[in-house]
Amino acid sequence: MSSEKERGILEAAKQSFATFGYKATTIDQITRLAGVGKGTLYLFFKNKEELFQSILDQEITQLKSIAKEALAAEESLEQRLYRALLRIFDYRQDHQFLLKMTQEVREMGTPAAKEATRQIEDAIVSFIKGEIEQGIKSGEIKNCPPELTAFVMLELYVTLVFRWAEQHEALEREQVAEFFDLYLMSGLKQTQ
Repeated sequence: MSSEKERGILEAAKQSFATFGYKATTIDQITRLAGVGKGTLYLFFKNKEELFQSILDQEITQLKSIAKEALAAEESLEQRLYRALLRIFDYRQDHQFLLKMTQEVREMGTPAAKEATRQIEDAIVSFIKGEIEQGIKSGEIKNCPPELTAFVMLELYVTLVFRWAEQHEALEREQVAEFFDLYLMSGLKQTQ
């Protein structure tokens, strides 16, 4: 169980990373925001990297929790997966820390931000892979390579929701669902 000071440091660090990005965040900023000295911070975390990883681990745990909630309903695999992706990306859009990491990767290519983005995407792919494996076992979808299919599913969703909107009018959620079904799920469904 973490102490109140440790939680305060984590919250201050998350705020600093969300505001300034990984590269521009300093231990001095974090301690100032947390209202603690450097010695106190170093009681809990060896360095900025360990502190950043701790925040990232919390975010990944939260994303997995959100996806599990979305998958709890008694609907088709397609509907559950689409809803899980939707909720994950809603969460990402509403959390400045994750948005800042994505922005930092695009604008500066900071290695730590790239690694954070990779870890988040790996966690999402791993989660989807598990659901695809279950869908194959239950006969709901065709036999396919689960990890590759999960990767393609994530990339398709990111493309429809974000990359398309960079140069075109953003698609409505219903349109994204229709294209998700057309380009991916229709091919995966078992034919009776």
